[in-house]
Amino acid sequence: MAYQYKTSVPNIVFEKHLDIQGSMLKVLLVIIRQTYGYYDPKTRKHKEWDWIAISVFCKKTKLKRRTIGIAIQRLIDAQLILVKNEHGKFAHTPMDRKFSNKLYFKVTLK
Repeated sequence: MAYQYKTSVPNIVFEKHLDIQGSMLKVLLVIIRQTYGYYDPKTRKHKEWDWIAISVFCKKTKLKRRTIGIAIQRLIDAQLILVKNEHGKFAHTPMDRKFSNKLYFKVTLK
């Protein structure tokens, strides 16, 4: 049997968050792909957090950096994602994220 390339998307996205559109949806789907999309057969778990560079969002979504920043902030405000910096401190504001070398993302989907 050939390997199937797929990513599981949490049901709550379809049940409660179908109103998300445009750049917010694109950014959310990249985060889902980078976390839920990676499965470790040894631990039998998906990634909870993943470091995702803004350039990765740009490449995968074809959006501009500013648009991605706005979408990230809206997703944080909607309590759909969490973001922390390389020191483990939550980066809830654009200024927190601006001065961070690495940003780690997690889907919360409340």
